[in-house]
This record gives sequence, C-alpha cells and structure tokens, in this order.
Amino acid sequence: MDMSESMVALPSQAISEEVLLEKYAKDGDRNIDDVRRRVAKALAAVETPSSRAEWEARFYWAQLEGFIPGGRINSAAGTDLKANFRLPDLCGARLIAVSSESHLSSTR
Repeated sequence: MDMSESMVALPSQAISEEVLLEKYAKDGDRNIDDVRRRVAKALAAVETPSSRAEWEARFYWAQLEGFIPGGRINSAAGTDLKANFRLPDLCGARLIAVSSESHLSSTR
C-alpha cells in the first residue's frame, strides 16, 4: 500500500501546541510556525550557500507534513545553545502516519 494515499491529516491540538511552545520556543518564537522556521533554517545552514533556501523549504515542509525533530534539535537549532548531538539523537525523530484503516504506524 502506498502510504501517501492512506495518510490522514490530524487537526492540531491546543495542548500539543502549548507543550511544544513551553519546551522548544526560544527568543522570538511566538508560535509553532516560528519554531519550525527556526529549525528549518538552522538545519539548512550546513548546506552550500546556493542550496540553503531550497533545503530550508524542504525541512520546513517536512515538519508541516509530520516530521518532528528530536528534542535537542528542536530546542537548540538556530540558537546559541550548545547541544551534545550524537548519531542516535539525529536519527531519533519519528513520523507517525494514520492509515485509512485507522491503524497507527511509526517509521524511524
């Protein structure tokens, strides 16, 4: 089965937004979109200057589509915070898809 055909967008929940902002919003972040844009820009910063805008857009889009970076990444990316990133941390984000049969599946 093609996952793109079976994914269902879930509405945002106020408690989820509140927790995300409490844990990950930094100076200047007023909403979830601000956090996502900060993280996308920071992730794209390691790309070549000519491709940064493209990668920033891709990272932002991925977050809109359900990609949730790990906590250390969400917290420190694009800030002066120093986080101790290890490979498991960078690979620790999850995407949860809801199929048309209402079964949850998780990919890593």
